[in-house]
Amino acid sequence: MVNTSKPNNLYTYYKSKTLCLLFILVFLLQACNGDAKKVDSNTNENATQRGIATKSNKKNNALALDTVLVKDLNYKTQADGNKRVYVAEKLFTGVAISRHTNGAVFTEKNYQEGIEEGAWIVWQKTGKPMKSGSMKNGKRHGKHYEYYKSGKKKYEQPYVNNKKEGKWYSWYENGGKWTERDFEQDVLNGKVLVWDSLGTLTKEYTYSNGNMIDKQFYFEEKK
Repeated sequence: MVNTSKPNNLYTYYKSKTLCLLFILVFLLQACNGDAKKVDSNTNENATQRGIATKSNKKNNALALDTVLVKDLNYKTQADGNKRVYVAEKLFTGVAISRHTNGAVFTEKNYQEGIEEGAWIVWQKTGKPMKSGSMKNGKRHGKHYEYYKSGKKKYEQPYVNNKKEGKWYSWYENGGKWTERDFEQDVLNGKVLVWDSLGTLTKEYTYSNGNMIDKQFYFEEKK
């Protein structure tokens, strides 16, 4: 009588090993696919945080481009007297940049359907920020900043619908506060405070609807 148990055992062994390898392969493919989706999600999130337009921003006849050069923009006056930005005869949605002579990015501005919308920034040749802010429907809206050559913040200036609104601050390059101003509807209304570079309050002005009504000096007159 012929013993057939050994071939059967080998068949079972190779079959189970093959199934095991297939299972591992499927698992690895699913893991890779998940990582790719995660990377893609993070990329889109970072792009949104930076204010960079993506193709999902496309509306009506707006041209959904990520980035173009400022020299490629065309400005056209509309019937309402306002200007809109076009690229290739279509309203532009995306980011427009210009460059320094050394090739570094100089300016970055976001546009939505031909109107400046969202964050903008001006860079120094060194790659450090010079100015930054945000726009809403083509008008200054939100906090605007200016920086020293070192990259440290110099001014903070909030706007609402293109008008100065709230507290405006300035700092010395060492980080100490320099001035503080109160604005309402584009005019000074409240206090204007001035500190010296050592952190001592030296001047205080009081304004009402743009008119100075009081002032105080907190330093000794030089003799």
